[in-house]
Amino acid sequence: MTITINIPTSGNSNNQIPIEIDNKLVLIGANGAGKSRLGAWLEKTHGEKAVRVTAQKSLEIPDNFVMTSTHNAYTKHRYGYEGYTLAHRDGTLYNGKPTGSTVRDFEGLLQLLFARDSEAAKKVRTAANANVYDANKPIKSDLERVKEIWERILPHRMLNTNLEGQLKTAKKDGAAPVEGNEYFAGQMSDGERVAFYLLGKCLVAPENAILIIDEPELHLHPTIRDSLWGALEAERRDCTFIYITHDIDFALSRMEDQAIWLQAFDGTNWTWEIVKRDAELPEGLHLELLGSRRPVLFVEGTKGKLDERLYSALYPQFLVHPCGNCTQVIQYVRAARNLNSFHHILPMAIIDADNRTDAEKESLKNEGIYTLNCVEVENLLWAPEVLDVMAELEGKPDANGLATERIISEVQKLLEQTVVAKVAMKVQSTIQWSKNSTLDAIKTDLQNISAFDVEAEANTFRDKIKEALEVKNLCDLMQLVEHKFLRCLIAEDFGLKAERYAEKVINNLTSNDSNLRENMFAAFKSYLPEIT
Repeated sequence: MTITINIPTSGNSNNQIPIEIDNKLVLIGANGAGKSRLGAWLEKTHGEKAVRVTAQKSLEIPDNFVMTSTHNAYTKHRYGYEGYTLAHRDGTLYNGKPTGSTVRDFEGLLQLLFARDSEAAKKVRTAANANVYDANKPIKSDLERVKEIWERILPHRMLNTNLEGQLKTAKKDGAAPVEGNEYFAGQMSDGERVAFYLLGKCLVAPENAILIIDEPELHLHPTIRDSLWGALEAERRDCTFIYITHDIDFALSRMEDQAIWLQAFDGTNWTWEIVKRDAELPEGLHLELLGSRRPVLFVEGTKGKLDERLYSALYPQFLVHPCGNCTQVIQYVRAARNLNSFHHILPMAIIDADNRTDAEKESLKNEGIYTLNCVEVENLLWAPEVLDVMAELEGKPDANGLATERIISEVQKLLEQTVVAKVAMKVQSTIQWSKNSTLDAIKTDLQNISAFDVEAEANTFRDKIKEALEVKNLCDLMQLVEHKFLRCLIAEDFGLKAERYAEKVINNLTSNDSNLRENMFAAFKSYLPEIT
């Protein structure tokens, strides 16, 4: 169902702009971006149609409560006191603080659910007595629907109610409760209570309501969270769901064609823009970058691995994001720079040098893509300056010498294997065609390959490596060889396992000791590009 809602114009909350949405909309932003205030603004602007579930809510469930009429229960639940109206809501339900007060409406919600359940029971009895009750079209109360969905998403629990206004829960074995395990709902876990609360709030909402949900992921495990909101969206197809969140995973789980990114709030005006799905940039990455208040640095590798951890320590001014291989890094930088969304942070990247020529490096640099001053990031861990600093810190003065000898020995053993790999990569780099290439481009590449002198290239690489080995020049070897396991070998000379060695290097780069930190940075400096 498509509806139009009004939101304040970006940069000027005195004006409004209509936004068309289908069933649901995600508003995402970092802390301080004015998310909750916008939720309160939407609630006030859309009047009786709007139902807001605040992030600040009491989940305390009373063991007993006084049964009341549906009207009294409804007005108490919606506006804070029995018989009150929308005009009273800010002062009663929110205590004059629509975004700063803890909402305590669980008792009112239970009263409303039980009152409507009583009404539904009367309808069933009346229809049965008149012999017009249709079992194929059962009359279900909101409380029964809450119970069905709650037990479906929490299959090992069941809810029980009684005429005294008590809500209890029990473990169950199959369809039967476990004997002696029943207890009042107030003793449920936070996740169980918030699931009940959210189900109740959404199911008692008026027809065609606008449901504004602030922090919909709060207290919920992701598997329960997705099941809960999926069930509610299916149950309330007449309603529009507006989710307000900072959780990227949740945003992706509910985001359809578009979302609204809240950039900032100055106390009066919001700055925002619509984010549409992008074919070249994964949605999760897109949203994460939008929420960043720091410039972004794309790197190779995967989350939590060496590239991300080391570059995060070496470039603390950046939000470092690993993207896989160098091709993906280059693709993501180009895609991000083409999006207007990133005008506030111009994404940069750093990649391994591999076999790139100076001309290729300069061309990439013009696009904000910088290259290391060594073949691959792993080589940084055995840079001679890094070995010197680590040997001193670990109290092992001979470790750097031993590590150097071990590297020289291993590279000598792998000389021909290294040469073959280098030549193969060189050949591969001459091939430029893709599925979009022309026939002429393919012909040109084939001609270049035919003219490629394998022996000459092999001799060039071999001579360079031999020369570096002869004078034990680790700096030159860092530009030539790429054997990831070398960093594992040198760790042994420090009496450490490979991961522990890398971890100590990174810890030293982020140390609170400024002298230690500066010494480690200095050891890396000559191998790192200056990103501007």
